[in-house]
Amino acid sequence: MSTPRGIRVRNYGLSEGAAGFLYEVAPQGEIEHLELSDEPCLTNRSHEPRLRGWCGSTNNCATTAMGLARVTTTEAHPDEDWDPTAAGWARVVRIARGSAEETAALAALGYPGLAESRSDYLAAVAEALETEAAESGDPTNLFAGS
Repeated sequence: MSTPRGIRVRNYGLSEGAAGFLYEVAPQGEIEHLELSDEPCLTNRSHEPRLRGWCGSTNNCATTAMGLARVTTTEAHPDEDWDPTAAGWARVVRIARGSAEETAALAALGYPGLAESRSDYLAAVAEALETEAAESGDPTNLFAGS
């Protein structure tokens, strides 16, 4: 029997083939874990939905949005003391940032405004690299001084 491929995450009711929002939950002093939901992470102060990036910390528990993922298989959780709001575990594969699949999944989930075009993503990467080059003072960096 082969092991399903992908990341194993806590699944909040999404079925096989469904896309969801992937986020990391990191309670202070405990092991962080990934969760998948049909709703995006909300920033803890403005309550704005976020597709990627740090959303904040509440009660010493940090939450970071990590984009979208698609469920490949679902598993029941064997522990009866498991969180009753969770449906169990899922294996997921990440959906590529800026891809047509990401845009379609965000629209299907009801959050088309969170979509980021590939050109916007590449522009953000180029800007980050230019900033890093300027701050590092490395004259061999191709982005320095542009």
